[in-house]
Amino acid sequence: MKAQSIHTTMHFVTVVLSQHVSQPGKSDVYQEGVAYFNDQPIYAKIVEMGANVKTVEQSDYHYTLREKLSAAITNIHNGTSIKDAIQQTQDDIDFAMEE
Repeated sequence: MKAQSIHTTMHFVTVVLSQHVSQPGKSDVYQEGVAYFNDQPIYAKIVEMGANVKTVEQSDYHYTLREKLSAAITNIHNGTSIKDAIQQTQDDIDFAMEE
């Protein structure tokens, strides 16, 4: 499946799920206050906030980039200079994206 097709499919799934998830927020149960939260309708607030979460756009290189950045952080933690770790990461990313 091409990247654009995957993106379109994921966008569709996100829209459908967000519409489905927002429906329970209209229920009377979600409007009830919760004692622990000073009787605020916390579940309704969670659903309301969730509707404002933007879709995360991921490229075909998302996992590769995440892996390389994780390795850089580990290398810095183990004593590699920040400058050297960043340069190595950049080199690795450039190589991965050329393939």
